[in-house]
Amino acid sequence: MNLLVAGDLTLQNRALCIKWNNDQLMESFQDVKDVIEKCDYAIVNLESPVTESKESIIKDGPTLKNPSWVFNILHYCGFKGVTLANNHLKDYGSKGVLDTLQRCKMEGTDIVGAGVNINDARQPLVLKLRDLTVGILNVCEHESSIATNKSAGANPLDYPYLFEDIADLKSKVDKII
Repeated sequence: MNLLVAGDLTLQNRALCIKWNNDQLMESFQDVKDVIEKCDYAIVNLESPVTESKESIIKDGPTLKNPSWVFNILHYCGFKGVTLANNHLKDYGSKGVLDTLQRCKMEGTDIVGAGVNINDARQPLVLKLRDLTVGILNVCEHESSIATNKSAGANPLDYPYLFEDIADLKSKVDKII
């Protein structure tokens, strides 16, 4: 089994000024696609929400968001899933998170690490890859992106929850990431 887990994808600055088309996708991401084609499954950390919202939260550091055409890149390269538990997920509030979750669903992209509330955000991604069942959990530090009982967001790095989630998942899968 070949599983690829990639870090932080967010389109910012000069990348946002480019009018992406198929030729640019092939030129810019062909090497990534070549690697992913050899994998059974590839997942990447989508480091910022996919939203049209203009209402960012107040926080230290930059507020980031991805344009909807980030999915052209994900599909072209062959990424089937995204991890969402990160410090920028909620840069555009719960609306940005909900927009991202909805867009992932619409695009057929698997998600882990975020949800409409804390219980939803804690749900693992379970994959059947070749002859193994793999469970993926995704968490992030307590910053401004964390889900609560009443708001969408990221799955927090909370050791009691994580211990419980791993113990529960252990009986359902062959491997845990």
